[in-house]
Amino acid sequence: MSHLSQQEKLLYSDFFLRLDAEQGDGDGALNIAEFEKLLLTLGFRLSKEQVAAEFIKTDKDQNWKITLDEFLVTLPNVVPPGSPQAIAATIRRRFDENDLNKDGYITFDELKQVLADANQGKDEEELKSLVKDFIRNWDADGDGKINFEEFLEMFIETELGDEDDEDDDEEKGEVKDNDGEDFDQRNNPIYIPRE
Repeated sequence: MSHLSQQEKLLYSDFFLRLDAEQGDGDGALNIAEFEKLLLTLGFRLSKEQVAAEFIKTDKDQNWKITLDEFLVTLPNVVPPGSPQAIAATIRRRFDENDLNKDGYITFDELKQVLADANQGKDEEELKSLVKDFIRNWDADGDGKINFEEFLEMFIETELGDEDDEDDDEEKGEVKDNDGEDFDQRNNPIYIPRE
C-alpha cells in the first residue's frame, strides 16, 4: 500500500481545504462534483466513471461526502505516488499554476509575475532578462510564449534526465539548454523542485 509523504499531505490538504472554502460549503467535506474538481485541479485526469468509482470507494461512511482524512487515505491507491499518472499530474499542476490567465500558454508577463513572486529582491531589468532568457531557451516554436508541450520538454530535460547527469547537474544547478549552452536552473522562473 502506498503512502503520501508529509509534503504531499500538506499540498493535497491545502488544495482540498481551499476548494471546499471557495467552491463548496466550507463544511470540511466534498461532494462528488467538488471531488472531481479537486482531482482536476491537482492535475489528475480520470473519466467520469473512474471519478464515481473512486468517490464511492473513498466515501467510507457512505454519507455522499468525502472528508479530508478519507481523501488523504485513499488518494495513494487512486494514483500511487511516483507513478506515471502522479508525475503527469505534477507537470499539469505546475503548468496550470504558471498559466495565470488559464489560456493554455505561459506568457512573458506571466513568467515575470511568477519570477517576481519567487525572487523578491530582483529589480525589473533582472526579471525581464531572466524571463527573456527562459523563453529563448524553451520556446521551441518561436511564438514568444510557452505552451504545455514546451513546458513538458523543459520538465523532462531539467527534472527527468539521466540519473548520472542529474546528480552532477543538481550539484552545479546547471543543465544544457536547447542550444547546448549552460542553463542555470536556479534562474528558471518555473523551476520545479523535486517533491
